[in-house]
Formats: sequence, structure tokens, C-alpha cells
Amino acid sequence: MVRAGENMMRLSALMLLLWGCLAATPALAALQAHVDRNPVAAGESFTLTLQSSDDLSGSPDLSALQQDFDVLGQSRSTNYQFINGSSSRTTQWQISLMPKHSGQLQIPALSVDGEQSPPLTITVTAAGQTQAAPQSGDLFLEVSATPRDVYVQQQVVYTVRLFRNVDLGNGATLTEPEVPGGNAIVEKLGKDRHYQTDRNGVGYDVIERDYAIYPQKSGSITIPPLVFDGAVVQAGGGGFFSLDPFGQTTQRRRIRSDAVTLTVKPMPAAFHGKQWLPARNLQLVEQWSQTPPTFTVGQPITRTVALMADGLTAAQLPPLTGGNIDGLKQYPDQPLLKDTKDSSGITGMRSEKIALIPIRPGTITLPAIAVPWWNTSSDTLETARLPARTVTVAPGPAGSTPPPPAAGPAAGPATAAPTTATVAAPLRTAATAASAGLWRWLALLLGLGWLGTALAWWWRSRRGAVHPRTATAAHDSLRQLEQRLKASCFTNDAVQSKSQLLAWARQRWPEQPPVSLTALAQRCAPPLAGALSALDRALYSDAPQAWQGEALWQQFSRHRPAAETAHPEPPDDLRPLYRR
Repeated sequence: MVRAGENMMRLSALMLLLWGCLAATPALAALQAHVDRNPVAAGESFTLTLQSSDDLSGSPDLSALQQDFDVLGQSRSTNYQFINGSSSRTTQWQISLMPKHSGQLQIPALSVDGEQSPPLTITVTAAGQTQAAPQSGDLFLEVSATPRDVYVQQQVVYTVRLFRNVDLGNGATLTEPEVPGGNAIVEKLGKDRHYQTDRNGVGYDVIERDYAIYPQKSGSITIPPLVFDGAVVQAGGGGFFSLDPFGQTTQRRRIRSDAVTLTVKPMPAAFHGKQWLPARNLQLVEQWSQTPPTFTVGQPITRTVALMADGLTAAQLPPLTGGNIDGLKQYPDQPLLKDTKDSSGITGMRSEKIALIPIRPGTITLPAIAVPWWNTSSDTLETARLPARTVTVAPGPAGSTPPPPAAGPAAGPATAAPTTATVAAPLRTAATAASAGLWRWLALLLGLGWLGTALAWWWRSRRGAVHPRTATAAHDSLRQLEQRLKASCFTNDAVQSKSQLLAWARQRWPEQPPVSLTALAQRCAPPLAGALSALDRALYSDAPQAWQGEALWQQFSRHRPAAETAHPEPPDDLRPLYRR
């Protein structure tokens, strides 16, 4: 029950950290505090760490600890980092404590230069409560596995402890846990922990190491004994051949731990999900780039959905989004997979970010997301859900939706120049006294004159309209390219953003288009030029997927070169062979 409560507290803390990352708002205290182990046994030491990124030069006041703990020692370290021209500083105080009695003990808030750490609660178990098969001697191994009766792919925390009250020489080794036949996946959890404890009146230094083991096959699985092989420094004597290179008298020792057997059950028949997820706890959350989210035709909005599972790795978690949604274009980013490891096991997180662009006004329904999982603490089926959401999409600004097909000319009275027959009628009236031949020649000349006038009018009107039509088409094309660029930026797609930028530049400068981002930057204002250079550097870096496109879009929307409205000048007869 203590470990279950601890897991719930740890997962709650990680969920708060996730929400802080999604909202991009710092929420960490100036002086942070954590312990290297919880729970601990009475008579065992543990380490309390205080950490601050502020400029604190004092030392913590430890007087409040003396009621429940003995202070065995403390140390201070400062770490400086210089990244991209900016510096950061982190100061740590590590305090070794020994509890004076068992129970739920409170580590009070500690103060350094006026800054206070949050209080912590630590569980101290009675002596011997956590000891399985106690051993004796000056050097021995102890192993444990929790739990031992598990489902397939459920996490088992395997712990090995090396007890010693002798000094060890150089070159000691300890084997890793392995399961024959590859029937389990084994992952080391964090760093080794060092503390002191008392067994039957004898004091020991302890090195503790944890592993997460995931059985992949039902049935009985045995983890073979671990083997420690090392040299023990002798108090004196030992002979010439026992001397090590540093002049110490040593004796080589090889010791083994006990074997551990696990009972692995198959997936229960009551589970109906597509992917088997045995976890101690599981949470499904979402975050929007706007609060509350608003939907407008042609305007992207970003949705982030995250799944966190206590006892599973990120690789075990299923995809969360996908499938077409009527009325929406979707641009998913690469999912973020992250494992957080400590002595209690692994908490996996899968985060998916997707840009949604409505393409029509009205109502759109985002389907519900449901993730069935098996609660290993209560041995029951549960489902994490995000309910379906119906949203209203507002019409976008002019140009954000494709214009309807142009209608053909409406039927109606002809407005063209009079036909030959309508001209000939008054001619016949005016020439009633003329001969038929003269009338024919006169009608022919007038008809040719009208035809020439009509051709001249058509040619002049075409020359006068060609530039406005060309300018309008170019303007519409630029708007479409800008919308595509916006979508690429908001989905952090560096490759597509470059492609859309150069396509936009070819439309903007059709006679002399830039052929690279560097050439394009030379034609832009400094803020936009800097953003283009950052994109260019990201494309040639080791991690282009880390590029964030929102800053580029902001600079582009503010500082992009305006389109030309005047008639383009005739191109020069001699163009440069290469133009950047």
C-alpha cells in the first residue's frame, strides 16, 4: 500500500510537470528538494538534495531536521553551462541523513538566502521489514523482485544490494540480470544509490541498483543469480602474489545472489483493447494552442494529446490520433516519446502534436479518444477517455476558402457591335437612288472599317487588362502559398517550409527568383532574414526536427516583401548567368 501511494504521488507530480511543459509556463520553485530513496528502512541513511538555479551563496539551515534525523554530512556543488551564448548556473546541496525512528517523517521546508524548499514526507519502515532472506558476513548480495506474480509485459522492479563492511580494490564487477531465452526485456533504472545500514549490530555500506523487467512470455520465469567478482583489501599479510599495483594486500572474492522466480500470467480474457497495456496508473490529457480553442476557416490551431503510464515504457504506448475528419486538414508532427526512470520503475509518456486547419465553416465533430488499459493494482479493466468535441468553425477572411467556379456569361440581349445586317438596313435607306453595285461596294468598305475598329478596340482593351488580370492571379497564388507556408511552420516541418518559401519567392520575383534561403534572406528585412537563416541552419543540423516554425511565420507575416503592383519592366536583353 505504501508503494502504491508513492506511485500515485509520483505520477501526480509528473502530470503536473507535463501540464507545465504543454502550457510552456515555468512552474518550478526557486529551491527544489528531492530524496534518492523513499521508503527507507530504519537504520539506513539516505540523501536529501536541494537544488537552485538562482544565485544563492549561503548554506541551508538544517536545525529543523534534528528532531527526526541525524545529519551525517553535507556537500555543495555548482554547475555552469554556456549554450548558444547564454549562461546558466545550478547549485546543489547534498545532505546525508539517518532517520531516528520509523513512521511517516516530515522533512520540513529548508531555507537558503531567504528561499524555501517545499516540505517532503518520507516513509521509514521498521528494521528488517524490507529485508528478504537476511545474510551475514563482511560481503554479500541481496536481491528482491516486486511483484513476483505478474501479467505478461507487466513491469517488475528488480533490486540488487551489495552489502560490505570491508574495503574493495579496483576492478570489481557485478553481472546484470538476464532471463534465459530472451523471454524478458531488462532496463536499468537510474544511477546506483549509496547508503549505510545496520544488520544484527553490524554496520554496512550498501550499493543499491534497480532494474525494470518486462516478461514477454507467460509461465514461470527464473532470473539466475547475479555474480560479484572483486578484490577485498586485507588488513595485513597475504603474501607477495596478493599485492595489487598500488601496494594493497587484497584477496579476490566471488559471491552470488539467490535466484528469483516469477509467475507470469497471460493477458486476461476480460481485456478488449487493441493493445495490451498493464499499468499501475494511466492518464490521458490534451492541450490546445488557444484556451479556449477557436476554429476559423484557413487558420491552423494546434492540439496536443499526451498519454502517461506508470509502469510502461513510451514504446509500449499506442498512437492517439489519426483518421480523416470531415472538414479538417490535419498536419501531424512526429510523436514525442519519453521515459522517466527512478527506483520505483518507468513512467512512459507519448505526446502527439497535430495542426488542424478547418476548410469549411459550420460544425465539425472531433471523435472521442479511448485507451483501454489494465489496472495492475486493482486487477481491473479501465479506460482513459477524451470525450468527443463538437466545434463551430467561423468563416475565414476573404481568400481563405477557394472561390466558387466562375459562372459563364449570362444569357441576355447582345451588346456587341451591330452586325452587318443592322448596318446595311440604314445604308439601303440612304442609298435608294444609288445603283445596286455602288451600294454593294459601299457596304463592303463600311463593313471592313467596322471590323478594323472592332479589332483595334479588342487589342487595346486586351493590353489594358492583361496586367490587372495577371496581378490579381499572382496575388491569389501568393495567398495560397502563404497559407501552405503557415501550415508548414505550425507543424514544424522545416523541409516543407523551405519548399513553400522558395515557391513563394518564385511567384514574388518571377523574372529574377532567389534560388536559396540565403539569397532570399538578402532581399528581406533583418528580422525575417534572421529567421530564414535559422531555418537554413536547422536544415543542415543533426536534429532538423527540433526546429520550431512559429517564430518564422510571425516574422514572415510582419516583414515579408510586398508584392509589386506596377507593370513589370521589360527584361534586360542580357541577364546574369547566375543570380543568388
